[in-house]
Amino acid sequence: MKLQFNKSVTAVTMQNRIAFAVWTPQAPLRRSILVSTLLLSCIASVSEASGPQVREIEFAGSSWNVRSRTGGPGGGKNQWSDSPQSVWVDSIGRLHLKLRQEDGIWKSAEVSTVAVSTYGEHQFYVDGPIGDLYRNDRLGLFLFANDGSEMDIEFAKWDGPTLCQNASFALHPVAGGNGDPCVATNTYEPFNFWGDEALTRHSILWRPDAVSFRSETFQQNESSTGWRSMHERVFPAKSRPMPHPDQNLRVHINLWLDVKTLWSPKNAREVEIVIVDVVLPASASLAMKQ
Repeated sequence: MKLQFNKSVTAVTMQNRIAFAVWTPQAPLRRSILVSTLLLSCIASVSEASGPQVREIEFAGSSWNVRSRTGGPGGGKNQWSDSPQSVWVDSIGRLHLKLRQEDGIWKSAEVSTVAVSTYGEHQFYVDGPIGDLYRNDRLGLFLFANDGSEMDIEFAKWDGPTLCQNASFALHPVAGGNGDPCVATNTYEPFNFWGDEALTRHSILWRPDAVSFRSETFQQNESSTGWRSMHERVFPAKSRPMPHPDQNLRVHINLWLDVKTLWSPKNAREVEIVIVDVVLPASASLAMKQ
């Protein structure tokens, strides 16, 4: 704030707003008006500086922020939509994420918990044949603070020397493999996730000494009913230091595009994924409700 004094007239300038008042002992009312004008100016300035409000939704007992087109790191050149047509919770409490066009531009979708998470098991229940995503569609279920503190389950047909596996577990930053998404390393595990089962469960068990990943399908037939493990992998702390809760990792779910291959989804059609539920560690869930 810059103050300019000129004898009995005071001009207060604040971010292109100017309030004038005659400063005399006989003018307490005008001084009051000046103070009120300044307060209102400050409030308006703070509101403008903060920019657009982040959309927030309630899902699975927690509050989640919806990523906007300019919000948050990662995702390459993707543009993000916080429209209710891209991210919404239906009448029975399921979360929907949708790749769709807005004004001719393909937009991706992402949500992240408002509060940070902690050690424990994080489970994601997904409805739909996620193994059938096309080569440039990406579904991520992960904990993230920055590129050096991330634990990730991703469904994507990454381009390597050949078109390889369609899913992976990763403890970032990934070490070794020369950047080849088809090669397993001490912190990266590609695998094939097959099956047309509608309901699948994907888990990240975060501990001080290791992180364990598991993907399962729910099968119900004449011989058995229950969860069947499709793939598992444990990365011990010796692979690389484990993320710590003090790093403020949040739970993220996103559906996005690999712009290095094709900009639009398969056959230029919209893609929708349904998240039935997310189960978080008890202490993390309690923190999110406070």
